[in-house]
Amino acid sequence: MIHGVSHYLLRKLLVRPSKRKHKPSPVMMLAESFLPWLAQQPADADGRRELVWAEVVTRPDHGADHARARAHVADCLAQALAAAGVKADVHTDGTLIRIDDLHVWAPDVVVRFGTPLPPDVPACDDPVIIAEILPAGTPRKDMQERAAFYFQVASLRHYLILRLDDPVVIHHGRQDDMVQARMVRDDTLYLDPPGVKLGDPRWPPR
Repeated sequence: MIHGVSHYLLRKLLVRPSKRKHKPSPVMMLAESFLPWLAQQPADADGRRELVWAEVVTRPDHGADHARARAHVADCLAQALAAAGVKADVHTDGTLIRIDDLHVWAPDVVVRFGTPLPPDVPACDDPVIIAEILPAGTPRKDMQERAAFYFQVASLRHYLILRLDDPVVIHHGRQDDMVQARMVRDDTLYLDPPGVKLGDPRWPPR
């Protein structure tokens, strides 16, 4: 039972998808409770905790190749931003993104502008670029669903999806009120804003 849930949120919970991709825990809460709760928990050796349909789940660690791919994508973004003279923070530490009352996710790479986040701030509410490296075999439908959730965050302009067994980068970009997706097969990707040319983020490097 979740106390204090509005009728609107209760309806969303009742129609949530029944097929789960992570092993759920018995813990259920809303985002405003999840963030302070998570700050009091020890690190989870099996992965990163997220809130999915108001359930606390652990997003599993996908191993060394995934970690190398994440570092490579972050390095590509950092180099592109520096080359363009754009000041930004590139996070690979499981920075949390609050999407709505029922979802708080921890993407692989987060880029944000402005003053660095204080250490006591539990989540980033103004990401500009998000990148995720998904395990081999992840269905493309699942990728599109994640994009739909992430673009509920008003500041987000670019969402990059890389799959370890796929040479194609899927780029979702927002211009005004429209989000468009495209597949990128070459080695250059232009992100505007902030106006940077991104080197090939695919792993392993081509």
